[in-house]
Amino acid sequence: MITAKATGFISVAILLFLVGRVTLVGWVYLVDAVLWGIIILSFLVPWLGAAFLETQRRVDRPKSGALHPGPAEGDLLHIDVSVRNRAFFPRFLFNVYYDCPVAAPDSRLKRFFIAQMPAWGQVNLSATVTAYQRGLHHLGPVTVESSAPFGLFRRRVYRTASEPVLVYPMVHPLRRLALVEARYGESVQPRKSLAGMDPVGSRHYFPGDPRRYIHWRNTAKMGRPMVKEFEDAKDPTLDIIFDAIQVEGEGKDTTLEYSIKIAASAADYAIRNQGTVRVWGGNLRGETAGVSEGDGMSWPALLRQMSLMQAGEGWGIAESLSRLPPGCSALVIVSSDDQEAIQALIREAPRLERLVVVALAGFGETEATETRGSGLSALERSRVSVLLCRPHRLPDALESLERLGGLSFDRSAAGIPTIGTPTGAAE
Repeated sequence: MITAKATGFISVAILLFLVGRVTLVGWVYLVDAVLWGIIILSFLVPWLGAAFLETQRRVDRPKSGALHPGPAEGDLLHIDVSVRNRAFFPRFLFNVYYDCPVAAPDSRLKRFFIAQMPAWGQVNLSATVTAYQRGLHHLGPVTVESSAPFGLFRRRVYRTASEPVLVYPMVHPLRRLALVEARYGESVQPRKSLAGMDPVGSRHYFPGDPRRYIHWRNTAKMGRPMVKEFEDAKDPTLDIIFDAIQVEGEGKDTTLEYSIKIAASAADYAIRNQGTVRVWGGNLRGETAGVSEGDGMSWPALLRQMSLMQAGEGWGIAESLSRLPPGCSALVIVSSDDQEAIQALIREAPRLERLVVVALAGFGETEATETRGSGLSALERSRVSVLLCRPHRLPDALESLERLGGLSFDRSAAGIPTIGTPTGAAE
């Protein structure tokens, strides 16, 4: 490939040749000959410098562990490239580089300069990168580039094909999660809800309770509306819902990336405690995962699906909520701007036995603060636990989620206090 410098050299050489023809001055021909010699040498050396080279690349991935079956965000990857000279002459002054999308955006290009390589010799090049973001990334082809000795011409040869690298989402190992402990813990008390076959009692009516379950005899006796409660052997599966369609934020600080991390951390805790989870979001539409084959997909398979998830896939939160069985426990991750999803949560909350909502705030919202705060406040008034999670504050939100362990999740309680930043203090 010709460079701008080479174009200038050729133009000057042609001009000197024309001047020499007109003036017949000997030193002009001499200078012109030197220029043409430089041009020819600069054309041949890069071609020979990039020829007869063999490259191999090896990615040293972290060993599979309990949390991740492969490299995850924040893990170190060692990438080794070996360059071998298959010719009888040495090489000088050439570059070897490749694009590494696994690394942070400002350090994706990995470039190495080799000053000298002996005949039949080999050079090993190593780079250590930190996995920046989950997803399927493709390492660019290893490219050998030579422009020696004067940089007038450049030859670029692709020696290695692109290579896929799957990065898993970061999983924060939770110490406890009340939604799971209450679901799988042993209890001698029968569970009560508005769904089931056998009536076991009644409780006070709350806004949102179906009116067809009103217990008229107890209503007349107590002087206030009462609704029937049923005993039901509920599915102990924990449902995790998030939205992959409406994504806010930029880079790795988006509502989708935070939702996947929270969902993966909660699912990890449930599966580690011999439970099962159903995940609703993106390419996961109610798929079940657990510790045994009979529970659906395995933990590595679930995490792989989360790794491959793209924005714009799946169902919205409202549709996912409508598909939940009555009386289940759910962890919902929702954007504080998604008023439609918040209203759906308010409508569906009476059907669920336990519900915790993680509201993602500060990811480039466009709605007014009053509108956002009023939606979350209405959700709290529906006796739903609401946690706020802001950019760069994910560990704090997960810690608040752990601290919910001391609270009662009985849907007949007067209310559940909110842990974390009060919704009224939202920006």
